[in-house]
Parts: sequence; C-alpha cells; structure tokens
Amino acid sequence: MVLALIIVGSVIGFILLLYVFIGIFFSFYVAHPKNTSVDRAIKQETEWGNVRDYFELEKEDIEVKGFENYNLHCVYVPLSYKSNKYVIISHGYTYNHIGSLRYLHVFRELGFNVVIYDNRGCGLNKKYISTMGKKESKDLTCIVDYIFNRFGKDIYLGLHGESMGSALQMMSLKDKRDIKFLINDCGYGNLYRMFRKDIKHFFHLPKFFVDDASFFSRLIFKFSYKEIVPEKELEQSNVPICFFHGAIDDFVPTSETENMYLLAKGYKEIHIVDKAWHAESIKVLGHAEYKRIISEFLTKIA
Repeated sequence: MVLALIIVGSVIGFILLLYVFIGIFFSFYVAHPKNTSVDRAIKQETEWGNVRDYFELEKEDIEVKGFENYNLHCVYVPLSYKSNKYVIISHGYTYNHIGSLRYLHVFRELGFNVVIYDNRGCGLNKKYISTMGKKESKDLTCIVDYIFNRFGKDIYLGLHGESMGSALQMMSLKDKRDIKFLINDCGYGNLYRMFRKDIKHFFHLPKFFVDDASFFSRLIFKFSYKEIVPEKELEQSNVPICFFHGAIDDFVPTSETENMYLLAKGYKEIHIVDKAWHAESIKVLGHAEYKRIISEFLTKIA
C-alpha cells in the first residue's frame, strides 16, 4: 500500500514537474526568440532580390522614443519629389527593418514616403523580450505620433505589416484612429487561438499546454497570450484593410486572416495566394502584381 502511494505520488509529481517545465520553456521560447541579425537579413534579402538600390537612396536614420521611453531605430526614406503620402512598414517576429525592403519599393513606386523600423529587441535596438504586440503596438503609436508631429496632421498615412507586424498595427488602432489604411499581410487576430494550433502542429503537444505557457508568461513577462487579440480592434474601427495570406501557411494559419476579414467593418479585401507559405505572398505574386493589388485598393478607398 505504501509502495503504491509512493509510485502514485511520484507519477503525479513527475507530471506536475513536466507541466511546469513545458510552460516555462514555451513562455521563454516565445519571449526570447532567436532574432535575425541585420547583416544576415541584408544577405538574405539581397539573395532574394529585395534590396535593389536601397543603400543608394536618400535616407535618414532617426531615433524615436517608444513606449516606456524605449529607443526605437527607424529609417525615413523620402521620395525625391514632394508627396503628402506616407506609410510605416512593420516587420515580423524575429526579423528587423531590412525585411521591410521587399515592400518599401512597392510603396515608393506608388508615391509614398516610407518609414521602416526595428521592433523592440530587434535589429539595431537594445535587447528586449518580445511581447507579441502588446508593447510593440504602443511603440508604433509613438512612431505614428512622431510622423504626424514632424510632417503635419494633414498627411495621408497608412500602415503595412507582415505577420506580427500586422498584428501590432491592428492593436495600435486602439490609440490611433486617424490611419487611412492597413495592409495586413499574414497577421494573426488572436494569439492564444493561433498558439493552440501551432503547439499541436509543430511541437506535437496537447493544446492545454498553451494555457500553461500563458500563465507563466503572465507571471514572468507580464503578458498572457489571451490578451493579445488584435482582431478585437476591428470591431471599433472602419479603417479600410487589404488582407494578404498564403494558402499553405501553417505558421500563422490562413484561417486567422479569414476570421479577421469577416470581422472588419470598413472597406475590405482579401487575397489568399495559392502556393504561398508564411510571408510569401509578394514572392509568389511577384512585385508587379502585389503592387497592382495595393494600387487598386488605394484607388477604391480614395
């Protein structure tokens, strides 16, 4: 009898220990990603043909005070002629401002002055945890304020985001209602929902471990996965949105964009791109076709 109790107790103890270990591991895995260096990003984007003449263009490195006075590295790339159109491009999880070059040329050709930047903890910024959009969205609000204060309240300002960049841009709508449009490329609308799919698909673990990890994330890093719900802002906003998503994306499931499209209240378009994986819509469609879709979208909402 005693032996049986010891065995049962040991099994329960092991299960509890495993539960704690997985929760802490996953929460650290999310908050401390292995970010791509700027040098590595330059090499990658050059190989993919996205850098083009970027380093020959006129540009200005600027530092913007973000949320909680966190310094954000930004690059302002103006046109060679006067335009009141501006766009801020937000990169995805683990990447940096160089990853935004694949979209920078699209908007310059459409007559936009462009701002690209590094999310906190990424690129040329100081190390910091990833909060999956919680603090990053407030950082973006600070950049938006900087652009309006510098160039005037009457400018035409839009946002383009890829993956987490799309999510944090939607979350920023809570603070900024004067954005003219969003281009949402492969973003997630509900982090908790997405992680429940990812943990089963990539880690072959039961979905309940996401609750475990979310608990430890809130305890250690002060944010839970359940509070990262970018799609919630769509219920309060009529901002026009153009959605892109790869049809075979299993990192951020295509269903995330389909759900957001249904929730969006303003003018909206959705483009599910065949044979495109995560963040590959522009690669599969090609620069010219991606630009055409955005150009027609902007014409419709003008």
